[in-house]
Amino acid sequence: MIKNNSIKSNNISKNFKDKSVLRNVSFTCNSNEITFLSGLNGAGKTTWIRIACGILIPNSGNVVFENDGKSDLIRKNISVVLDEPPIYPGLSGYDNLKLLSGKRKFKIEYEEKILLSLNIDKDFLLLRAKEYSLGQRHRLAVACALLREPQYLILDEPTIGLDPFSIDLLINVLKEQAQNGSTIIITGQDFHIIENFVDKIVLLHNGTILFDGCISEFKKLGNEQSKNNLADIFKSIINNSEVVK
Repeated sequence: MIKNNSIKSNNISKNFKDKSVLRNVSFTCNSNEITFLSGLNGAGKTTWIRIACGILIPNSGNVVFENDGKSDLIRKNISVVLDEPPIYPGLSGYDNLKLLSGKRKFKIEYEEKILLSLNIDKDFLLLRAKEYSLGQRHRLAVACALLREPQYLILDEPTIGLDPFSIDLLINVLKEQAQNGSTIIITGQDFHIIENFVDKIVLLHNGTILFDGCISEFKKLGNEQSKNNLADIFKSIINNSEVVK
């Protein structure tokens, strides 16, 4: 497996007509790390992901996937799940798994672990994807991404549609992926579940970064009442930024 890789966001700016969505967004996520990219709805998280995977072109800056291997292997080692998963509605769940993961055969033990972690069973996979809800389509897309065993993994709100048991299983899978050398970025606002598995937090607000650091540094921004509640610290940072503006 490729080592010493990173995802680097270098001064990304993006405008849509007269609206500035991202402004000089820079941060780095290294191998063996899980980065939590968070912010309010509309903060620019999904726009950043679309730029990172080449769907959108930034006005300035770039996202670089670096490793110590050959550059032409990088794209084959990237898995991205967007907020609207690209599932083929006329195909069964299982056919979608094979097509979107690019795998002809799965490692049985690993496949079972991934499907269990996302609460996906055989009956679910036999259904045509057009019968799935948004949450179910999202779960299937996350399964496809993980089954590729990517070196770089970017998941937009991977816990959508998951119960607490499945969330715990998914967290264990992501931790294992990171321990095996993957570089992982997930988005969301689930501050109550990230403390024991996320390595760093990048907080976007109004297109700029308000915080970029580890959990312990994030906690230092809280007061006596909120220092152990990451969600309260998040709200406090947002509110203070609004006061400044």
